[in-house]
Formats: sequence, C-alpha cells, structure tokens
Amino acid sequence: VSSTVLFLYDWMLTFPVELDVVWSEIRPLRPLNVLYVIQRYMPFIDTIGILFAGKDDPNTCRILYSIMACKWMYLTGIVLTEAVLTMRTWALWGKDIRLTVGLTIFFVGCWVPSFYVARLFVDSQIYVPSPLPQFGCVILGGESILFVCWVILMAYEAGGLMYVL
Repeated sequence: VSSTVLFLYDWMLTFPVELDVVWSEIRPLRPLNVLYVIQRYMPFIDTIGILFAGKDDPNTCRILYSIMACKWMYLTGIVLTEAVLTMRTWALWGKDIRLTVGLTIFFVGCWVPSFYVARLFVDSQIYVPSPLPQFGCVILGGESILFVCWVILMAYEAGGLMYVL
C-alpha cells in the first residue's frame, strides 16, 4: 500500500508539468507520444491489478503475478521506458544509421534474455493461500535468479550512459 501511495504522490507532483509539456497543444499522434503515454500510465493498470484482483487460491496468484507483476506488465513497463531513453540517445547522436543498428541489437540483446529469466523466475515460484486472505498469497519459494534481470538492466544503463557522455 505504501508503494502505491508513493506512486500516486509522484504522479500528482509531476502531472502539472506533464500537462504543460505533453498535453498543452493539440499534437499529431506520433509513435513516441504513444510510447510515452503507454509507459507513463501502464503502472496504474499494474497497481490496480495487483491491489484489487482476487487472490484466494494459489492458481489465481500464479496467473496474476505471472501477468501483472514480474513477467509481463512490470518488465514491459521498464522496457518501454528504456525504449524512450534509447530513442533519446539515438536523437542525441543525430540519428546515425550505425547507432540505429547498434542500439537495436543492444536493446534486443538485453531485453530478450530479461523476459526469459523473468519467465523462469515466475514459473518457479510456489504460492500458498495467505492466512489473512485480504493480503493475497504467500510466496514460499522459487529460484533466486531474478537478480539477472537487474544485472542486465545495469549493463544496458551503463552502455546507454557511455553514449550520452
């Protein structure tokens, strides 16, 4: 609950700036605008799904956490945000064709393994019903390989930082 409050607080702080910068004029719908809106508001769907979906039995928890939490929604949100940052780097370098190819290979090379590792992680988790049903399921265990996703993200960020400096 506290992370949701912090998330909403951050959104309320940045929304006036977003209104001025993004929504102030009628603009043509471009792919980057769509990408921004999706990555900006996807966490709302994620948060609502996690907070309000029924979590009574372990199979429901497996499906819910597989789709919403780690495997798809959460990681896709990170990937879309990184895509925006990658396009910024590409634009900073003058949209050079060599960088277009290099960044695309680097992007795919980092994120395909991340989705695979996230799938392995979520599929290995063991869920049991919570003694307090309003708090969802309890995760008993699973493979501790999710750190690989964060290592890949750090490597990707380091590569992007080298291009920006």
